[in-house]
Amino acid sequence: MATLTDKGTSVSLEFRFNEIGEVTEIYSPGRFSRFDDGYRLVPWQGYFRDYQVQTGMRVPLHGEVGWYENGALQLVWKGNIIEARYELEP
Repeated sequence: MATLTDKGTSVSLEFRFNEIGEVTEIYSPGRFSRFDDGYRLVPWQGYFRDYQVQTGMRVPLHGEVGWYENGALQLVWKGNIIEARYELEP
C-alpha cells in the first residue's frame, strides 16, 4: 500500500507484485468515476505485463485499467508502450 499526501489530501493505492518484483496489479477500493447520475467512488484496478528495459529502466509495455461496476471490471483504457524516455535527476 502506498499513500501520498499533499496539502491535506491523501490517496492510497495497493500494489501487487509477482515473484521477481514487477508490479502486476494496482487496486483502489474507491476512486471517483463519472456515471449518469454524477460522480461516485467505485473500486478501480489496473493490470500490467511484458516488462522490458527502456532507457535504463524496467517498465511494463502493456497495461489496462478500469472501474468495477456491478462486480465486473469495465476497462476504460488498455494499451502498449512503444517508447519510453526519462530524464533522471543526478
